[in-house]
Amino acid sequence: MRRYLMACAILISGCSTDNRPSAEEAAASAKLAEFVTNLSPSRGRGQGQATSDMSAETFERNHLQTESQLLNLRDIDTTLLKGDDLIDWKFAQSILVGRQIEQSTTKPWQKDPRMYMTFTGVSGILHAPGDNQKKINDAKARLKLTPIQLSNGKRQLKYFVP
Repeated sequence: MRRYLMACAILISGCSTDNRPSAEEAAASAKLAEFVTNLSPSRGRGQGQATSDMSAETFERNHLQTESQLLNLRDIDTTLLKGDDLIDWKFAQSILVGRQIEQSTTKPWQKDPRMYMTFTGVSGILHAPGDNQKKINDAKARLKLTPIQLSNGKRQLKYFVP
């Protein structure tokens, strides 16, 4: 009987631990959630570039933004993150480091002329569901940038690596 009571006491004490995160852990988790929400989309191989002029300055600005985001992410104390939060932090870091390498080393805007062919996406705009006037305005805006993007491509392409 004594062993039974001892076992019950151990089980009950093991089940009654407080698993709530500390204030510091909750703050780190909230900071990570805010970071992930505000993480900018990739500005790598032309993704998200259709509405930009694709100038050297634009690519440099995107690189500086990636560097800033990586510093902000690394400012979060990972010792306070648990479970999914730690996985999310590692995943965000791997995305940003990959983007950083592409922007600082690979520099696809100097190698791949297809990056500057954003006008090919106009048919996707026109065939998508939605308001026709908005689609026409979006297509016009993209086509207006096309000569600028192609001109920047002529200046910036140095190699062809498909």
